[in-house]
Amino acid sequence: MSDNLETFKSHAVPLGKLLLHSFPNGATPTFSTVHPDASAPTEQQENALKEVVHFFVNEKLARQSTVQIAQIVLTKAGLKFLGQELEALDLNDN
Repeated sequence: MSDNLETFKSHAVPLGKLLLHSFPNGATPTFSTVHPDASAPTEQQENALKEVVHFFVNEKLARQSTVQIAQIVLTKAGLKFLGQELEALDLNDN
C-alpha cells in the first residue's frame, strides 16, 4: 500500500470515528480533535488532515454545519461510507 494511502487512512479513520461519535451533531476537524493523543503536528501533517477533510466534504460524506460554521456533520452518504445506515440508527423515542 502506498505511503499516501496510509497517510490518508491515518487521518480518515479517526475523523470518521469522531464524526460518527458526534452524529447528528458536528465536530470541528482540527488536528487536536481528530488526534487527541498526538503531539504538536507538523505542517505536513496538518495539510494532510486538511486534504482528508476536503475529501469528506467534496465527496459529500460530510457537510458544513448550519449551526457551527467551523464544524462538519456526516451526511447520509457519510454514514453509509462508515458502514452505518440512517434507518438502522434507532431514532424512535420508545
